[in-house]
Amino acid sequence: MAAELVLERPVVEYLITDYGERLNEALASNHVSIWELDTTLPFGLIVTEGERDGVSLVVYDDRGELRGLLTNDTSDAMAWAKDVFETYRERATLIGGP
Repeated sequence: MAAELVLERPVVEYLITDYGERLNEALASNHVSIWELDTTLPFGLIVTEGERDGVSLVVYDDRGELRGLLTNDTSDAMAWAKDVFETYRERATLIGGP
């Protein structure tokens, strides 16, 4: 399994501070890539491909508390989610991974 993550700077800093060794191991596995974004993401986005394709959109309030979760597995939703992910990844800086 491979994972590509686009994360806000505070999340990356938290992972480095609290999980530095494990984070380095994950990045060294060549199965995890992490990009750091210096702006706030408007929502969480999970795109899964493989045995079960799907999209999950995670919505938080101003305090970071979960407010909603939307899931969809249609081809239109997958195309939209991939486009959104690519847009944010292009604005981010790769900090580790293949």
